[in-house]
Amino acid sequence: MKMDLGKLFVALVGLIIAGFGIAAMSLQIQTTEVWINGGGVASITPNYSIFTQPLDMLNGKISGNALIDVLVGWGIELTFIMCLIGFEHAHAGVRRGNSKLADVFVVGCIIVAAMNWLADYNYAAVRSGILGHVVFACIMSFVVAFFPLAGLKLIEAAFHSGGSSMQGVK
Repeated sequence: MKMDLGKLFVALVGLIIAGFGIAAMSLQIQTTEVWINGGGVASITPNYSIFTQPLDMLNGKISGNALIDVLVGWGIELTFIMCLIGFEHAHAGVRRGNSKLADVFVVGCIIVAAMNWLADYNYAAVRSGILGHVVFACIMSFVVAFFPLAGLKLIEAAFHSGGSSMQGVK
Protein backbone atom coordinates (compact mmCIF):
# COMPACT_ATOMS: atom_id res chain seq x y z
CA MET A 1 0.00 0.00 0.00
CA LYS A 2 1.40 3.34 -1.06
CA MET A 3 1.45 6.09 1.58
CA ASP A 4 0.27 9.51 0.45
CA LEU A 5 2.45 11.97 2.39
CA GLY A 6 0.10 14.82 1.47
CA LYS A 7 -2.81 13.08 3.20
CA LEU A 8 -0.64 12.25 6.18
CA PHE A 9 0.39 15.91 6.44
CA VAL A 10 -3.24 17.07 6.24
CA ALA A 11 -4.17 14.60 9.00
CA LEU A 12 -1.26 15.78 11.16
CA VAL A 13 -2.20 19.44 10.70
CA GLY A 14 -5.82 18.55 11.53
CA LEU A 15 -4.72 16.75 14.70
CA ILE A 16 -2.59 19.71 15.78
CA ILE A 17 -5.42 22.19 15.10
CA ALA A 18 -8.02 20.08 16.95
CA GLY A 19 -5.60 19.57 19.85
CA PHE A 20 -4.93 23.29 20.03
CA GLY A 21 -8.69 23.90 20.19
CA ILE A 22 -9.08 21.40 23.05
CA ALA A 23 -6.17 23.02 24.95
CA ALA A 24 -7.78 26.46 24.48
CA MET A 25 -11.08 25.05 25.71
CA SER A 26 -9.42 23.91 28.94
CA LEU A 27 -8.00 27.41 29.40
CA GLN A 28 -11.36 28.99 28.70
CA ILE A 29 -13.07 26.85 31.35
CA GLN A 30 -10.32 27.81 33.81
CA THR A 31 -10.74 31.55 33.20
CA THR A 32 -14.50 31.22 33.73
CA GLU A 33 -14.01 29.28 36.97
CA VAL A 34 -11.57 31.90 38.25
CA TRP A 35 -14.03 34.63 37.27
CA ILE A 36 -17.00 33.08 39.11
CA ASN A 37 -14.80 32.34 42.11
CA GLY A 38 -13.68 35.98 42.26
CA GLY A 39 -10.08 34.83 42.06
CA GLY A 40 -7.05 36.49 40.61
CA VAL A 41 -5.42 35.65 37.32
CA ALA A 42 -6.04 32.26 35.74
CA SER A 43 -3.14 29.94 35.08
CA ILE A 44 -2.20 29.99 31.42
CA THR A 45 -1.37 26.31 31.44
CA PRO A 46 -3.80 23.81 29.95
CA ASN A 47 -5.14 21.61 32.74
CA TYR A 48 -6.64 18.53 31.13
CA SER A 49 -7.97 17.23 34.45
CA ILE A 50 -10.61 19.91 33.99
CA PHE A 51 -12.26 17.52 31.53
CA THR A 52 -12.97 15.07 34.37
CA GLN A 53 -14.93 17.68 36.33
CA PRO A 54 -18.39 16.87 34.90
CA LEU A 55 -17.97 13.19 35.77
CA ASP A 56 -16.54 14.06 39.19
CA MET A 57 -19.53 16.33 39.77
CA LEU A 58 -22.01 13.62 38.79
CA ASN A 59 -20.23 11.17 41.12
CA GLY A 60 -20.51 13.60 44.05
CA LYS A 61 -16.77 14.27 44.27
CA ILE A 62 -17.16 18.06 43.95
CA SER A 63 -19.06 20.17 46.46
CA GLY A 64 -19.28 23.66 47.94
CA ASN A 65 -17.73 26.56 46.07
CA ALA A 66 -15.90 24.19 43.73
CA LEU A 67 -19.29 22.85 42.60
CA ILE A 68 -20.43 26.38 41.76
CA ASP A 69 -17.21 26.98 39.80
CA VAL A 70 -17.70 23.77 37.83
CA LEU A 71 -21.39 24.36 37.13
CA VAL A 72 -20.77 27.89 35.88
CA GLY A 73 -17.53 27.11 34.03
CA TRP A 74 -18.92 24.09 32.23
CA GLY A 75 -22.40 25.61 31.82
CA ILE A 76 -20.94 28.58 29.98
CA GLU A 77 -18.55 26.46 27.91
CA LEU A 78 -21.21 23.90 26.93
CA THR A 79 -23.64 26.68 26.00
CA PHE A 80 -20.93 28.26 23.83
CA ILE A 81 -20.20 24.92 22.15
CA MET A 82 -23.92 24.15 21.71
CA CYS A 83 -24.37 27.49 19.95
CA LEU A 84 -21.50 26.71 17.62
CA ILE A 85 -22.36 23.19 16.57
CA GLY A 86 -26.10 22.87 17.03
CA PHE A 87 -27.78 26.20 17.65
CA GLU A 88 -30.55 25.59 15.12
CA HIS A 89 -31.48 22.25 16.67
CA ALA A 90 -31.29 23.53 20.25
CA HIS A 91 -33.34 26.62 19.38
CA ALA A 92 -35.94 24.49 17.58
CA GLY A 93 -36.18 22.24 20.65
CA VAL A 94 -36.78 25.21 22.94
CA ARG A 95 -39.28 26.71 20.49
CA ARG A 96 -41.16 23.40 20.28
CA GLY A 97 -41.27 23.11 24.08
CA ASN A 98 -42.24 26.73 24.73
CA SER A 99 -42.37 29.17 21.84
CA LYS A 100 -42.44 32.14 24.24
CA LEU A 101 -39.01 31.17 25.58
CA ALA A 102 -37.37 30.85 22.15
CA ASP A 103 -36.37 34.53 22.09
CA VAL A 104 -35.15 34.33 25.69
CA PHE A 105 -32.97 31.39 24.63
CA VAL A 106 -31.34 33.48 21.88
CA VAL A 107 -30.69 36.40 24.23
CA GLY A 108 -29.37 33.99 26.87
CA CYS A 109 -26.93 32.45 24.38
CA ILE A 110 -25.63 35.91 23.44
CA ILE A 111 -25.20 36.82 27.12
CA VAL A 112 -23.38 33.54 27.86
CA ALA A 113 -21.02 34.06 24.90
CA ALA A 114 -20.31 37.58 26.16
CA MET A 115 -19.63 36.27 29.69
CA ASN A 116 -17.24 33.68 28.22
CA TRP A 117 -15.36 36.42 26.37
CA LEU A 118 -15.38 38.70 29.42
CA ALA A 119 -13.91 35.98 31.64
CA ASP A 120 -11.10 35.47 29.12
CA TYR A 121 -10.58 39.23 28.92
CA ASN A 122 -10.45 39.80 32.68
CA TYR A 123 -8.67 36.77 34.02
CA ALA A 124 -5.81 36.07 31.66
CA ALA A 125 -2.28 36.99 32.62
CA VAL A 126 -1.62 39.37 29.75
CA ARG A 127 0.93 42.13 30.36
CA SER A 128 0.35 44.11 27.20
CA GLY A 129 -2.56 46.18 28.50
CA ILE A 130 -6.12 46.45 27.25
CA LEU A 131 -5.29 45.54 23.66
CA GLY A 132 -3.55 42.37 24.82
CA HIS A 133 -6.62 41.37 26.83
CA VAL A 134 -8.92 42.04 23.86
CA VAL A 135 -6.68 40.05 21.50
CA PHE A 136 -6.43 37.14 23.97
CA ALA A 137 -10.20 37.01 24.52
CA CYS A 138 -10.95 37.20 20.78
CA ILE A 139 -8.38 34.56 19.84
CA MET A 140 -9.56 32.23 22.62
CA SER A 141 -13.15 32.49 21.42
CA PHE A 142 -12.12 31.96 17.80
CA VAL A 143 -9.85 28.99 18.54
CA VAL A 144 -12.41 27.26 20.79
CA ALA A 145 -15.19 27.97 18.30
CA PHE A 146 -13.53 26.75 15.14
CA PHE A 147 -10.35 24.76 15.68
CA PRO A 148 -11.80 21.47 17.00
CA LEU A 149 -14.31 21.20 14.14
CA ALA A 150 -11.85 22.42 11.48
CA GLY A 151 -9.20 20.00 12.73
CA LEU A 152 -11.62 17.06 12.67
CA LYS A 153 -12.70 17.99 9.14
CA LEU A 154 -9.06 18.02 7.99
CA ILE A 155 -8.49 14.58 9.54
CA GLU A 156 -11.66 13.29 7.90
CA ALA A 157 -10.61 14.76 4.55
CA ALA A 158 -7.19 13.12 4.79
CA PHE A 159 -8.64 9.65 5.29
CA HIS A 160 -11.82 9.78 3.25
CA SER A 161 -10.95 11.80 0.17
CA GLY A 162 -10.36 10.04 -3.11
CA GLY A 163 -7.24 10.74 -5.10
CA SER A 164 -4.71 13.20 -3.79
CA SER A 165 -4.89 15.08 -0.48
CA MET A 166 -6.07 18.19 -2.30
CA GLN A 167 -9.21 16.61 -3.77
CA GLY A 168 -12.55 15.77 -2.22
CA VAL A 169 -12.67 18.44 0.48
CA LYS A 170 -16.05 20.18 0.57
